[in-house]
Amino acid sequence: MLNVTAYLDESQITEDTRHVVIAGFYGENSNWDALGGEWKDALKNRSGHLHMTDLRWNSTQAEKRIKPLLEKLGLLPYRQGLTPIYGATKISHFADLLKTDPEKAAFSGYTVCFSQILGKLCVYLPAHASLRVICEEQRVYQGLAQSMFHLVAKWMAKRPDNPWLDEFGTVPKHSTFMTEPADYLAFAIGKFLDENGTKKDLWCRPIFNGVDPKKMVEVFDREQAREATRIVQDSSRKGQDVFESEEFETWLRAQGRSEASLRSLSRRFKN
Repeated sequence: MLNVTAYLDESQITEDTRHVVIAGFYGENSNWDALGGEWKDALKNRSGHLHMTDLRWNSTQAEKRIKPLLEKLGLLPYRQGLTPIYGATKISHFADLLKTDPEKAAFSGYTVCFSQILGKLCVYLPAHASLRVICEEQRVYQGLAQSMFHLVAKWMAKRPDNPWLDEFGTVPKHSTFMTEPADYLAFAIGKFLDENGTKKDLWCRPIFNGVDPKKMVEVFDREQAREATRIVQDSSRKGQDVFESEEFETWLRAQGRSEASLRSLSRRFKN
């Protein structure tokens, strides 16, 4: 059995006109254990934790302190064999389709991005993999994410050639270093998409490990977001469980296949 854990964090989840992002890294426990010492050592002269929005980006010493730190930290997950994973979309792509309060509550940018990540992992991982997904605590949406995880796990268990979705969990902020690379990656993707060419965007580029972000970052576009919304709404109107529909299975698997370039790039990330 290949035991895989993905640690995730989010960025910009309440902003309608900017990209909502959930991102992180996945790998075996040995990969995460190997990262721990290096990550903590890189932060030993700071508070011991990294949170991107807490960095003093505009201080007079920012270029001497923040930029070298991000350059050093950005390479570490790849050095230890971890693979990036993410979901990104704009709420404005599909907000006009959500007519009821339950629809608006259930179909948030967070849940759309989380569905992207599950779709990719279900395609990328082999049948002998067992997957844990750990997110930084998110009180508004984590219940929906947990429900989605367990429903997809039930669906995936029906076929022996699927990976096993074993566990969904959350951890409080600053309780473990393992969500900090996720915070960095989610922040970097958001800045690349919405503040391209700015200091924050450029200084965060090391987390892409030398890969051109234009080739790595593929967004859940307007057409994809609206198609997902339509599938959920149609299933709801018919009284069906969306996760039991063949249409959803086809769509979910397409999310992984649509980013084959990211999968091929992962081999470069590990080198």
